[in-house]
Amino acid sequence: MTQQEVIESIHVMLDDPIDGGTNEELTALGMICADIEEFGFEAWLDMPAIKVVESHIEATEAVAEDMLEDLETLINQESEIESLGVGQTMRIDTLNVAEGLKEGLMGVMKAMLLYLNTQEFAKINYEPTS
Repeated sequence: MTQQEVIESIHVMLDDPIDGGTNEELTALGMICADIEEFGFEAWLDMPAIKVVESHIEATEAVAEDMLEDLETLINQESEIESLGVGQTMRIDTLNVAEGLKEGLMGVMKAMLLYLNTQEFAKINYEPTS
């Protein structure tokens, strides 16, 4: 396959033209496209897995930090409302928050696995033109 054919195959694999891709597939595709744009296709093919993992860690840390800041804000708002004596019917569901965090972290791991599998697919199928 040529570079263009490999890239087109990656898009079809991760962003199904009929019903779209999953969040994990679209995340992997976005990170792959960003890395190809930044480093070039052939350099991306040879990018070591450790570099991929490091970039996923950085992205996950930034998202987790934002989520924790949002949660802290909600908890503080809940406390302020309570201290004013205002009755609340909606409260933070900590179990739901923990489930969301788990799903988010598992999504990142699945996206990283898809990224690495897709990179391997590209390495196997790419035939450079001379």
